[in-house]
Amino acid sequence: MILDYSFSKKTLSNPDGTLKAIVKNARIETGPGATPIGNFAKAYRFDENTKVKTKIESSRFNLRQFCISCAFNVTAPVSGKQIMLGSDVFPVSIYVDKGSSKDVFNIKAALNSRIAGWIDADTFDRKKFKTNKWYTIQIAFDFDTLVITCDGNTICVLGLPEGALNNKPSGFLYFGTATDEKNNRFNGLIAGVQIQGAIPGTIENLLDIARTQPEWFFTYKFLKIKDRIDIGAGPKVNDFFYDK
Repeated sequence: MILDYSFSKKTLSNPDGTLKAIVKNARIETGPGATPIGNFAKAYRFDENTKVKTKIESSRFNLRQFCISCAFNVTAPVSGKQIMLGSDVFPVSIYVDKGSSKDVFNIKAALNSRIAGWIDADTFDRKKFKTNKWYTIQIAFDFDTLVITCDGNTICVLGLPEGALNNKPSGFLYFGTATDEKNNRFNGLIAGVQIQGAIPGTIENLLDIARTQPEWFFTYKFLKIKDRIDIGAGPKVNDFFYDK
C-alpha cells in the first residue's frame, strides 16, 4: 500500500504516520460507515476553500500497474469537471463530470500516456451515479488497460497501446482540486483514498475480462492509429466518434 488515507481528522497521513498531508480549511462531517475499503465514520467536506495536498516522489509509484480506490459522496448537482484526485507527479486524474440530468454524474479517470498524451476512461451514464449517495470506486491500470469499477462491476475500459506513462521526479498529490489549487473544485465528501502499487485479485479478474471486450479493442486500435492517419473523426456521441 502506497497511500492509505482516512479523512477522519484534520491531521491526515498514512496509518504509520508517513506521507503527512498539508490540510487547510477542512470540515469534518459524518462518513459512510462500512465500505469495501474500510469503515469510515467521518469524512472531509470539500468546498471552495478546502486545500489538501501531499508531497510525494514518483519513485513510490509503480507506473506499470496500480489501483486507486476512493469512497466519496457528491452532494450537489454537477455542471462541469470536479477533481477528486490529481497530481503534478503521478500521471493520473480522477474526477466527476456532468451526467444526463442534474441529479446524476459521470466519473472519468485520465492518464498521461507517452504515446497519446492525456486520455480518459468515461462512464458515459452507463451507471446512474446519483448525488447525495456514497460510492466506492476503484480505478485500476495494468500497462495496456485502464478500468473504472464500482460494486464489483466494470463500468468502462480503455485499451492503451504502449502503456508507458509520463511523470516527474517529485511533486504533490492534490485532493479535491486541480494542481493550481483553484480550479475544478470538488463539491462533496471524501472519506477514504487508497493507492496500491499492485492490483487486488478481484480487480485483476475484471481486467482480464475487460481485455476480451469490444470496447478494449476499439479504444486500443483508435489510440494506436489516431496520430498516424486522418480517420475523419467528427463529434463524439456517447462511446463513438461519427464522420464529420
